[in-house]
Amino acid sequence: MEIIITGLILVIGWIGIEIIFYIKHKRPLTEAEIQSLANKRKHKYVKQKYNFQLRLVSVNQVFKSSLNPKGQLYHINENLENFPSLVGALLKGKKHEWTLKAVVKEERIICFYTNKGHDNQSVYCFLSIDELITMCKKEGGCTILAFHNHPNSNPNLYNCLLASKQDLISANYYGNEFSNAGINYLAFVCERGRFLRYYMKISPSYYPQNARIGNIAKENGLSNNRNYHLHRELGLLFRKYENIYGNTE
Repeated sequence: MEIIITGLILVIGWIGIEIIFYIKHKRPLTEAEIQSLANKRKHKYVKQKYNFQLRLVSVNQVFKSSLNPKGQLYHINENLENFPSLVGALLKGKKHEWTLKAVVKEERIICFYTNKGHDNQSVYCFLSIDELITMCKKEGGCTILAFHNHPNSNPNLYNCLLASKQDLISANYYGNEFSNAGINYLAFVCERGRFLRYYMKISPSYYPQNARIGNIAKENGLSNNRNYHLHRELGLLFRKYENIYGNTE
């Protein structure tokens, strides 16, 4: 009986708090609150869409063997979520290092450029940063995913699924350049079919569709009930989302 009474008190208390919250938050969001909600939605989107898990995928072996070592752009239409696993499978067994730069548009991979390195210890992209930025913007992309593989001559003795010091230096340089151009940049290393995301920089100017200021403004002020739900989504601790991006991992 005491448990039931305690439960009822808690429910009544929660309902009372919600009523008070509703009364105080029928007003439209302010400009600062809209910006904070945009940042919160951006944070949620990036956390969901750019947190990759290794998946079982199959690759066309003929296509894998035909990758142009001298560099080539390939137009494709692949799911973003599966793409790192797909690249891991494409680069599995390669005895030289390869680099691959993929363009993301609306949660799809629409194209990638790849070329082979001169040996099993180093590789660089034959396209310059300016050319990669131009390629990304021409395709309407928002993000570049960068991959390279680490060939492993003795898997029983070595684990090559780690970023080297030079990998981190290069990723930071690329990340800053792309971020300044309004493009997100994620870097991965692949080894024996596996992958590791070791760097991510989200451009401060990037916002997914539902997090753009104009789209939130269209939702804002439609009704007391809609205003309440926007405040509810924003939460009371919205300020922690104000400057969460633009930094490396």
